Amino acid sequence: MDEGDRAISSNRLAILGSIIASVGYFFLPLLVVVPNAISPQGVSFQLLELQGDYRYPFLFFLSLLPFAVALQSDVVKRGWLLVGMGNAVMILSIWLPAIAAEDLLANAETLLPENLFIQNPRVRPVSAVAVGLAGGYVILFAGLRDLKEIGTSNLTRLVAGAIGFIFIGWLFTSDKLDVYSVVVEYNITGDNLTQQFTKHLSYVVVSLATGLVVGIGLGLWASRDENVSPIILYAVGIIQTIPSLALFGLLLVPLSNLGRTPLVDEVLIWVAPSFLVLSIILTGLLLRGSIMPNQLRAPLTIIAAVALAVPLALITLVLITITFQISFQVLSTGDYQAGKTVFQLALLGLAVLIAANRTLSLRANQRRYLRWGRYGMAAVAGISLAVVLTQSAIDYLPSTSIGDWTLSDVGIRGLGESPALVALTLYSLLPMTRNTYAGLNNVDPAIIDSGRGMGMTPRQIFFQIELPLAFPIIMAGVRNAAIALVGITTIAAVVGGGGLGFYVLNGVNNIKLDLILLGGIPAILLAFAVDIVLRIAEAGLTSPGIRQL
Repeated sequence: MDEGDRAISSNRLAILGSIIASVGYFFLPLLVVVPNAISPQGVSFQLLELQGDYRYPFLFFLSLLPFAVALQSDVVKRGWLLVGMGNAVMILSIWLPAIAAEDLLANAETLLPENLFIQNPRVRPVSAVAVGLAGGYVILFAGLRDLKEIGTSNLTRLVAGAIGFIFIGWLFTSDKLDVYSVVVEYNITGDNLTQQFTKHLSYVVVSLATGLVVGIGLGLWASRDENVSPIILYAVGIIQTIPSLALFGLLLVPLSNLGRTPLVDEVLIWVAPSFLVLSIILTGLLLRGSIMPNQLRAPLTIIAAVALAVPLALITLVLITITFQISFQVLSTGDYQAGKTVFQLALLGLAVLIAANRTLSLRANQRRYLRWGRYGMAAVAGISLAVVLTQSAIDYLPSTSIGDWTLSDVGIRGLGESPALVALTLYSLLPMTRNTYAGLNNVDPAIIDSGRGMGMTPRQIFFQIELPLAFPIIMAGVRNAAIALVGITTIAAVVGGGGLGFYVLNGVNNIKLDLILLGGIPAILLAFAVDIVLRIAEAGLTSPGIRQL
């Protein structure tokens, strides 16, 4: 592709962003003045209706400039101009309406109809602000594509693309945006929002990690056994079709009854070992060379799988519930600040060393020192995290004798975190199981035969050929599951699990749009952040040769 073709592809994206922002500013309302916190009625103002200040029409004309810049043939100049304009459009889409909102709020009583009950009026940014932010982001992305075409380093593009977001974050942390109604609500309930966001994040991380282990295991099993694969794929597909509210409700009664079960006397001594022994006996009967008739193999395979699933499910339920409680306790309290600080510094040092290894031109001995430094940083991070989690586990677990514990003592109850964790883990299985199955089955058999012909063992073939080739497809399933979990976790508040859905449901029940936004906006940002982190992890773990395919 020559430079002219690259210019056309980037120009169209920048032109689209310019059109989105300018049309939004010209036709859509920018601000709404409401008489109180719960009133849905108010007076809306468009950008060109804000009289007496040249800054607001300037925002409209600024959104038109990328249209002209996109026609430039100089890719270097065009790229940097689009990046600057995209950042400027996003920043000013938030900042300038806040300045106008101060004047509108000061004159709210004269602007609102007399028949409305006016008490602590507020100003809300509405559709033009959202469309302006979207258009500015598209313009910014178009500029970053140009910079990538001319070979600008990843670090430079990362910094250039983050400037606008960092500045917007600074505006929120300062008092520049306190006039917005949603920021007023945040100032009132900010501490609780931090706690609910931490719980939301803990749900996503724990359920995704559990689903990753179970889903990849099921996908591997399905790819290796053609008789079992339809059953596995059908089962995880059926789970995905159950509405989230229905699944949360179905789990209330069994988990409530299960919570009264003694942990040691029944779960660890009777139930789990009995089903484990049964599955071992059935598996032995199904091994090759046994005299078991073929007609009985399929039903016995299902019985063995269920028998093995019962103890594994019980143990997994206990582990994920305890892990969630411990991780939430660590993240939400400051009791373990010293250990958390060491862990964070070690992760930061590890990231710096990895970035240096990828971006700097180093000699072999220097790269060896960096490798040992990465090992050391990883060891420090692991040790500090283990210490913090151990301290938290000691504080969390009941102080009574372990023989007196029931499952409810470790957090397994009909309401709260348990049904949320179980449902979220089940919902994560389909994309990871299906993508693992598809990724492993799509590996070219000729490549596997080549490895076998070179004398590679089955384990070497799996870890050095099949898994690396299937890894991008598996990671696509992990990303899909993670983003879906961020959204589904908002339903956890229905069963008393908390999370950002606490604000969404309270906002719906109390007819307060600000509470809905206070729960919805962090959830959207978390979904973007999770996707970015997983994409970075995928890029770092994928083989360079496979990345170029």
